[in-house]
Amino acid sequence: TTQACTAPAGYVTNNTDCNDASASVHPGATEFCNGVDDDCDGNTDEGVTNTYYRDADGDSYGNVAVTTQACTAPAGYVSNSTDCNDASASVHPGATELCNGVDDDCDSQFDEGVQTTFYRDADGDSYGNAAVTTQACTAPAGYVTNNTDCNDASASVHPGAIELCNGIDDDCDGTIDEGCPPSITIHDVTVLETVGDAFVNVTLSAAYTQNVTVNYKTVAGTAKARKDFTSVSGSLIFTPGQVSKNISVPILVEAAAEPDEYFTVTLTLPRKNPVGIIADGNATVTITETALPLTAKQQPLFENSKSEELKIVVPNPQRKQEQLRFYGMEPGRFDVLMTDANGKVVIKLRNYRNNWSMARLAPGIYFYQVAYRNQKGELQRKTGKLIIID
Repeated sequence: TTQACTAPAGYVTNNTDCNDASASVHPGATEFCNGVDDDCDGNTDEGVTNTYYRDADGDSYGNVAVTTQACTAPAGYVSNSTDCNDASASVHPGATELCNGVDDDCDSQFDEGVQTTFYRDADGDSYGNAAVTTQACTAPAGYVTNNTDCNDASASVHPGAIELCNGIDDDCDGTIDEGCPPSITIHDVTVLETVGDAFVNVTLSAAYTQNVTVNYKTVAGTAKARKDFTSVSGSLIFTPGQVSKNISVPILVEAAAEPDEYFTVTLTLPRKNPVGIIADGNATVTITETALPLTAKQQPLFENSKSEELKIVVPNPQRKQEQLRFYGMEPGRFDVLMTDANGKVVIKLRNYRNNWSMARLAPGIYFYQVAYRNQKGELQRKTGKLIIID
């Protein structure tokens, strides 16, 4: 200081400068972040420092919970606060997400897009069920990486298993018992007595690569040989690729009415070099004479006729493009049942009027039965063979 009437050069009337060695430091000066009390208010760098965040793991990403104020980043501090784990340098935004149960890239998700699909292996055969899955980094207990099991309830069934002859796809290749000899089955059949021949079907469970031979013979039951049918015996040979063949047994027609009767056809394998397994080797052939029931509206035919017998005339052959014709019968007063050569019913016509088209029938031999009542109201039946041609 100095005492004078007027300010000497280099002197002023106020004494508020806190650093008279720096013209930029004085009351009212702009406060800079420089470690100096630029405005002489007793505070240094007030309001102009930066917030820095602790980067303990040195990955350049800071911990938002640990901060400091400074003009420049102190050692171990950074300007961003996006680290989600400041104890691991491999965990930070932009890091590669690994399958490790950790949120490596700090996006609040863990293991996203990097998990593996595992499949349930309930039977412990190391092959999984494609329908039961889970996502994980490593296989949980009871899960595997493949989904090729076709039966997860059986440890003996899986790809690569030995195929057994057991009706099961043991090796999961979509084929059952491949390489195994086929099973052989003969099927029951019911035929009308007028059928001519009964065709008894024999089938293989699958086509085979070599001939399959099976022996057959008829065995009388209530139906007797030479009376109701003609005995047959022989062998069927299924060539490679064949799965179905028929045994033909002639059926004999008797004059007297009889209840249903049956005989059997039995199968055996040849003693020398048998191929195949007989699954069902007995078929019952039932011979029936069951007539068509007449409708309540039917009345006796030719009530004033002296004859109780009716002569039915059936043109033979008949063309399939035409209508089925029976002559000698009054239209609408009789019923017709027709079967094919295998005994399968192809038509049932009640109160027939000679107006049914045969267009849907294939050319061949058919057997018909006509049912009507005579003048006494007694049920009468007539049977015969009909040949249908194009």
